[in-house]
Amino acid sequence: MNKRTQIIQFRADEETYRRAQKRVKDGGLQLPDVMRAALRSVADADVSCLADLINGTALGSEEINQAWLFQKCHELFEYRDGQLFRKSRKGMGEQGNPVFIRVREGEEHVLIQGSHYPLKDIVWLMVNGSIAGEVEYKNPYRVNAKHSIENLMINPVKEKETILVKYLNRSERIDVIKVKQRAFMFDTSNDENAKNVIEKLINSKKTIPLLLRGDDGWIASRTAIHAFKLVDNQYVVSIS
Repeated sequence: MNKRTQIIQFRADEETYRRAQKRVKDGGLQLPDVMRAALRSVADADVSCLADLINGTALGSEEINQAWLFQKCHELFEYRDGQLFRKSRKGMGEQGNPVFIRVREGEEHVLIQGSHYPLKDIVWLMVNGSIAGEVEYKNPYRVNAKHSIENLMINPVKEKETILVKYLNRSERIDVIKVKQRAFMFDTSNDENAKNVIEKLINSKKTIPLLLRGDDGWIASRTAIHAFKLVDNQYVVSIS
């Protein structure tokens, strides 16, 4: 991270500012984190990092916003050889030094913005971008490089909520980043689970989280807000 930072100020409509404050607070975030993501989105011409944060606020403050945590971890830490090192001078410790580890209930934790997170979860999140289950050690008794990604695995758990997944090709990915594509075609001929999820979206009138995946580990989240059936196993899903 560049050591040089700059304080940015600008005018905003009072009512808009109030609603923005409420949204991020209800989502367990802080407005400066979201504003930094917005600045990064403008600089990179990629709205995905900001959209992921905003969509994550819908979970409420009782759920961890993984998009925020992923971005915050990469802002603060660097992962090398099974260890986390300080990337900035924020928090405890000097830049370049190993992250200070706390042991809570027999498990190693790292402090991030006032909350403790299991070290193994943070390593997995930083490397893989999301956690869809319980992070476990392949060898819990390993001493050296215990938290190397090679010694970690995910134990999938039953999803608490219904999630729709869409794999995008390169052109679709670019259109999503540029906010040019707001709907997707789904062929559920060989995917009964996706069919059930979309039917639930149609019948319940409730939005459903949509996970977008692409090559090179690219991942983003949107919200499926509406769907209609064309023919058997053919659907069009509109996204936020």
